[in-house]
Amino acid sequence: MLLEAMGVPCIESSGPFEAEALASSLVINGHADFDVLIYEVPLIRNITNRKQPLITISGSSVRTALHLSRASYIDFALLLGTDFSQRIPNVGPARALKFIKKHGTIERVVAEERTRTPPRGPETWYLEQIGLAREVFATLPTVPEDVGLLVGKEEDRDAVSRIMGQFGLSRAVDDKYWDSGASLAGNYFEDDPTLRPALKSNP
Repeated sequence: MLLEAMGVPCIESSGPFEAEALASSLVINGHADFDVLIYEVPLIRNITNRKQPLITISGSSVRTALHLSRASYIDFALLLGTDFSQRIPNVGPARALKFIKKHGTIERVVAEERTRTPPRGPETWYLEQIGLAREVFATLPTVPEDVGLLVGKEEDRDAVSRIMGQFGLSRAVDDKYWDSGASLAGNYFEDDPTLRPALKSNP
């Protein structure tokens, strides 16, 4: 509602899909360049960190570097915990990778490692959760046909003020409290290579 009033184009996901899945589908189809690693698309880090440079991590490159199949890569991520699956206690990235390479699937991990690293709650419940999570990450929604036509619109200042007022934020849209020049000035991310000392190579 607020974004539309500000003239920002928006897409709503239809059907049983998460926003991450739609965003990843947009990436895969060439309409965007960011999102989560489990869908094997690029992830941008430090986008709100003014002290660190932007970092792009390729999900597909991570999977390739780990020498995992698509199915094993999903299980590796699910072992670490996601929005749809709990993390098994005492299983971090190194151990999760070791388990997946040794056992192949989460079902085998649970069967072989239950005495040392049992999941939280009953095994049947955990494995059912894993099955549903796999479906989420193995399925991508269709990209809307008109996504390429999305363009920004003129900001509706009255609508923005009205919406902000509904949430007690009227002061935030008052121009006298906002200096756009000062807010957007300078090097926000502080990652200009010319500002860094040159790296010296060892002889």
